[in-house]
Amino acid sequence: MGLIVVDASVLAIAVGDDGTEGAAARIRLAEGDLVAPDLVDVKTMAVPRRRWLAGDLSEPRFAQSIGDLADVPVRCVHSRPLLPRMFELRFNVTAKRMIKRNVTA
Repeated sequence: MGLIVVDASVLAIAVGDDGTEGAAARIRLAEGDLVAPDLVDVKTMAVPRRRWLAGDLSEPRFAQSIGDLADVPVRCVHSRPLLPRMFELRFNVTAKRMIKRNVTA
């Protein structure tokens, strides 16, 4: 399929949802080469943690989601080298959009 720039919200569903949405996310992610900004793991883990704190996710399932995330073949792109360019484009492009554009470059 090609390159897929993956977002933390999609990864959180893929590793933490045992239902149809999680299955669909896992199938879609298996179709391409995954790339993401370097903070994707931290942002992804915030979702199952929030679900665990709310009582919607068991502790064993939370632990499993961490292991599952570690197994996802995502190439993480460092954002620090892009900081000067983010500043230059601050009036036109958000930092998040800038990262996504440069991940695919």
